[in-house]
Amino acid sequence: MAQIGYDTNSRDPAKQKSRVFVGGLSTNVTRDMIIELFASYGKITGATLFKGFAFVQYSTSDEAELATFALNGYTWHKNMLEVKVAYESGKSKGGAGDGGVKRVKRDQGAGAPEKRQKFNDPPRESAPIAQNRHTSVEPTPAVSAPSSTPSKDTGTPDTFLCGGCAYVTHVFEAFVDHRSESCTRKPPKHEGEPEVFRCFTCSNAFDTSWELLYHLRVSHEITMYKVAKA
Repeated sequence: MAQIGYDTNSRDPAKQKSRVFVGGLSTNVTRDMIIELFASYGKITGATLFKGFAFVQYSTSDEAELATFALNGYTWHKNMLEVKVAYESGKSKGGAGDGGVKRVKRDQGAGAPEKRQKFNDPPRESAPIAQNRHTSVEPTPAVSAPSSTPSKDTGTPDTFLCGGCAYVTHVFEAFVDHRSESCTRKPPKHEGEPEVFRCFTCSNAFDTSWELLYHLRVSHEITMYKVAKA
């Protein structure tokens, strides 16, 4: 470490590209500790430590990029490091060294108003577009409204089941007529068959086993039978 100097202020572009800025340093970090950490990624020719940040001078730009890639965002002594090539932060203006940090702030500050103008301009133009969209949508319901009528005929028909005799129909009027009269087609009970079947899920009572099976399939989506093919 005695051979590593303190020269990190060279204005030579090649050396600027080989210089790394290190931010977010803890107060208990020393220059030797920084050199020991960054020496793993190349030959260090110079290093300077300031309050909270430092500069490390490598011999080549490839070494500087490797250190940036490996250590940027790295948590070291409870702090997250910000590592970047110093030439990138200072290429907008002449000079190098610790002034690169100030240049980054100036560049960011100068660019901020331009971004605000870009985001503020579109809403003014979008207002008439939104009005045009509303005006074009208004006549649409008048044209599309009649098209909804045929959908009633193309839907799946409802199934009506009589709980007394298992009479099934898809015509509501026929089901009403059937229920308005006394059901005379009630099938006889088999020997040992209960008079009333009660659903184990909702406790509803049913007169026939088929009525209970149909209720389980429709109301609880529980299928306990399979229709045999003829």
